[in-house]
Amino acid sequence: MIDMNEKDQVLTTASWLTMTWTDERMSWDPSNFSGVDLIHVYVDEIWTPKIFLSNSLSEKALGIVNSEGSILLTSNGHVQLGTAVVQSTQCPIIITYFPFDTQHCPFSYLPDNLLAHQVYFYIVQPGQTHSLVSNQWDLLNVTVVNWVSQHEEFIKGRHVDNYSLGLVCVHLQRDPTYYLTALLLPSTCLCVMAFVTFLAPPDSGERISLGVSMVLGLTVFQLLIVDTLPSSSKTPPIIGNYLTATFILACLAVPFSLANIAIAYGDSRLWVLKYSCVGTSC
Repeated sequence: MIDMNEKDQVLTTASWLTMTWTDERMSWDPSNFSGVDLIHVYVDEIWTPKIFLSNSLSEKALGIVNSEGSILLTSNGHVQLGTAVVQSTQCPIIITYFPFDTQHCPFSYLPDNLLAHQVYFYIVQPGQTHSLVSNQWDLLNVTVVNWVSQHEEFIKGRHVDNYSLGLVCVHLQRDPTYYLTALLLPSTCLCVMAFVTFLAPPDSGERISLGVSMVLGLTVFQLLIVDTLPSSSKTPPIIGNYLTATFILACLAVPFSLANIAIAYGDSRLWVLKYSCVGTSC
């Protein structure tokens, strides 16, 4: 994993792609060639299937196979191609439970303009799924789904055509440690401090300035959330609602402090709010 751009919902990964198939035209008798049963050839020297990554955002969605790579070819026609792939794909981000969220990023592969009876495309479950390198994300699992899709009138004159497709889904879980220490804990402390200002004596002159400072601090955390998460999400994050609620409470602390100061040192008409009894000795 190279990068996860959550705002643009783009996942950039570097992986190793291995494809195997059998081509009877490439078979030979090793006894006629000094016992040679394995050779290396280049990709552009024999037929190779064109694989299309449908949710790729790269200009080389059809060029995921390196044309300068080599292929292993055995005498029975077995072909194995291995190539490094660096791709940027679309990954829908669901941020409802941010930063305790889990993301599911799909990779949809299909042969380019090849019907199922010509090339049956099948993806096997990867054997090693713990090679993800990321400081923020943990790899939970990798699932594979294969199916045959039917398209009507995809080719003129043909009613139904079958295409084989493969879907690889990478399940990622975010490590919330950074956001707990840099966002949730400080914003909660600021909200608490906004109400602690009521403990200050009204004549200290620091209530209003401290309350306004708390509001400005919470505004910074709101901007941090806006810059990090995608703005097009249909379900806003719970942490965003939490920060909005704390921001409103901190804002309310300022007028309440003004009202408290007015009651203590304001016009005599407000004394009725200061004393529990009026016109009698208390």
